[in-house]
Amino acid sequence: MRLAPLRVVAAGAVCLAAGCGSSPPPQLSASAAERMNDALTATRAAADAHDSEQALGALSALSAIVGRESRAGRLSAADERALRAGIAQARTRVPLDVTAPAPPPTAQQPPEQKPDEPDEDAEGDKEDNKDKGEKPEKDGKGAGKGGG
Repeated sequence: MRLAPLRVVAAGAVCLAAGCGSSPPPQLSASAAERMNDALTATRAAADAHDSEQALGALSALSAIVGRESRAGRLSAADERALRAGIAQARTRVPLDVTAPAPPPTAQQPPEQKPDEPDEDAEGDKEDNKDKGEKPEKDGKGAGKGGG
């Protein structure tokens, strides 16, 4: 999965946890920042495992954390918008970037025999024909063995 949208969300979460921004009042708690980081880690792990359902679920968990922190006044409106935009972008990328791995290759076919290599069965048939080199006589009794 391309992780650019996830990096945007991660950068926003880290910035908020570190207290980035000019207005100090809304302060994200360390535990909320850790929960956001855990949700991002879960999203990445699911994407790496090609599990789009799990990735979308982890993004939903992140969105819920953002909502709770915003309602509690620990997240500014601008930070909430930025995080929600990053989450929305990541959600649109999941179906495109998180796909099931290609199926394993099928069992290999036995190598084809080269035309100049004799077939073992064909060679055995030639040997059998050499042993039967005697032609039956016209009367149907075998060749030259005292036929009478």
